[in-house]
Amino acid sequence: MLPRVLAGIALMLFSPSLRAETAAELRGACDAGQAISCAELGRRMMRGEGTPKDLAGAALVIDRACKANVPGSCVMLGFLHAEGMGLGYATGDGVAADDKRAVELYRRGCEGGDAGACSMLGGMVQEGRGVPRDSARAAEWFRRGCDGGDDEGCRLAHKRKKPAK
Repeated sequence: MLPRVLAGIALMLFSPSLRAETAAELRGACDAGQAISCAELGRRMMRGEGTPKDLAGAALVIDRACKANVPGSCVMLGFLHAEGMGLGYATGDGVAADDKRAVELYRRGCEGGDAGACSMLGGMVQEGRGVPRDSARAAEWFRRGCDGGDDEGCRLAHKRKKPAK
């Protein structure tokens, strides 16, 4: 579920004009306080698009965007923390896995209206990652994701329903 969501988050949310800018231009705009540029730069750094792949650096600039409430940025940052992206590679590049931080970021994204974040939060709660395992609460997050239009949330919410007797 997470890789599919990550692939589409920034592409759907950030303007086409940002996608046309170079990484250097985005860096300058991010350093000047344009948080949406930080989010796009971080997305590119995560994937190595037009700039060297740098997961630790991506986390830093995406964190700026998340703190400025740029839609989708908290979810990207949550993904990095939930997956411990890149940790352990020979370069030492990456973000340490931190399930509690990921839960916090997914909750923030969900409360900000990101249906995919609600579904990802439900998955963390279902698995007991960063919070106590709670199937009933996970179902609530999945339903919230589904209600917001996230297909994965709908699939997981319906999967949890028991047939009527």
